[in-house]
Amino acid sequence: MSCVPLRRQMSLFPLSWSCASRLTSVSAAPNAIQVSGKTPNYSLAADMGGSLSRNSDAVSGHPPSSSKAHVPAGRAEAPWLLHGRGYAFPLFPLALPKESTCAHSTYAKDPTNLLKFVGGVGGLVVTDYHDSPVGPYKELVFIPGLYQYHDSTDGKVKKAHGISRIWVDNEKSVTDGRANWGIPKEYGVFEWREPSPSAPGRVTVRRPGEKNRRGSLIFDVVINDRYSPVSLPVLTKVPLLPVNLLDFLPLIQLPLDGDSKRDLPHLLKTCLSASGWVKPAAMAEKPRVDSSLLPAMGTLYGFSITSFEFNFKKPLKL
Repeated sequence: MSCVPLRRQMSLFPLSWSCASRLTSVSAAPNAIQVSGKTPNYSLAADMGGSLSRNSDAVSGHPPSSSKAHVPAGRAEAPWLLHGRGYAFPLFPLALPKESTCAHSTYAKDPTNLLKFVGGVGGLVVTDYHDSPVGPYKELVFIPGLYQYHDSTDGKVKKAHGISRIWVDNEKSVTDGRANWGIPKEYGVFEWREPSPSAPGRVTVRRPGEKNRRGSLIFDVVINDRYSPVSLPVLTKVPLLPVNLLDFLPLIQLPLDGDSKRDLPHLLKTCLSASGWVKPAAMAEKPRVDSSLLPAMGTLYGFSITSFEFNFKKPLKL
């Protein structure tokens, strides 16, 4: 991953994208929300906890990226280099015990017996990617904790994080993310309000609605990141050394759609690298969630990632 000057972008958690479609951008006054709309288009049957997805109106915090003009007609293969901003909140076992997260783990009842959910520290991440191989999109990621698996490359039993729930507002991100890395992406409608000196930020995710009606709520949170005026640089690759810290924290997923299903059963192990600028952030109150999709959680403390670059590498088949 190439180095970038100050105020460059970093990416922290991975995801996918949506297809060739028309985007209309409606701009308002400073700090107002920009709205991007597309003609509804149903696609994607559910798999491993997925649901019917479709294109729908979405709220955008950024104008359409110039990268959208270069979105491939076919599948956007790994690796992906993404830029954007977002929020990351660690989920510690005492705040969110294994019993609570296990029911919301996609692989809690893995029919292949390749993964065993063992709990531990997880994470909740909301991201606004303004540049990616499949165009701009937003994403909500839930990582319940660690999974135990057998690494066929060295014969050892290891642990790694896995994404069990994820929503994005880009259909191509859904299809290609599932095919490339086994990430169980579903389509959602996002409302993203950037923080201002007078008001906190807010992120709302809903199911696609029917006939121009708002869909049911998946997740809603108000976030404060005004605790510090200064963002600090963070990178996972050690300068002048062939060491990437995130190589020790890979993602492990079961294959879902596309070519990655060949030679089943197997696992997909993906290493990441990231760099960017972070500062403290906290939820203003407990987030509202659909309890059938996400566990109830208290007020969380974490980080505002003011800009980042994220490299989602080609997965290793185990």
